[in-house]
Amino acid sequence: VEMTGVTAAGNNLVAWGLAEVPLADNSDEHLVVPLLWVSSDGRTWTDVADPLMDTVTAVTGGPRGFVAVGQVGTEPAGWFSADGQAWQRIAGDPFDSRWPKGPDGLRINNDPGDIPIELTLASAAAGSAGYLVVGGDGLCVGEGFCGSNEAVIWTSADGRSWSRVPSDDRFSDGYATAATAWGSRFVIGGVQTDEPAI
Repeated sequence: VEMTGVTAAGNNLVAWGLAEVPLADNSDEHLVVPLLWVSSDGRTWTDVADPLMDTVTAVTGGPRGFVAVGQVGTEPAGWFSADGQAWQRIAGDPFDSRWPKGPDGLRINNDPGDIPIELTLASAAAGSAGYLVVGGDGLCVGEGFCGSNEAVIWTSADGRSWSRVPSDDRFSDGYATAATAWGSRFVIGGVQTDEPAI
């Protein structure tokens, strides 16, 4: 079991992490499951993991409650909770790649053919202005990030309705890995053309 982080909203705290469980038929392979804990005093914690969450990469507490991001299956997903206890998946799949999907539902690029998309939701932050989720979006062949990758940013005033910030050259050839709120402003860190960037 590994605890990844902890965040607060109002009088509630949420911690998140993961557990690796060896498979019964092959102890060399592990099932990885996300874990969430909630507390109102920092001393007593309750397990509140949503069984529909396959991975949780980031959680943030803000003015309206908590936002968690991760994956369901291979698709990026987000969840909202007013109190950290009950979680609801964010409707409408707002965390989607800019690349189109084919008739089979897989994301494709028609030139030169079907190429997998690497869309990551890496970090989340919240402040008086609302919520922010950042990551990377690119066409990838093999391991790692690719030249077509760009940093992506989603914003929300309430944690439930999300908009993607339009792409431009400031976000090209890179990806975002961390975000933090600074009053009503946000600071995002990551990589651009293989160099650290803010």
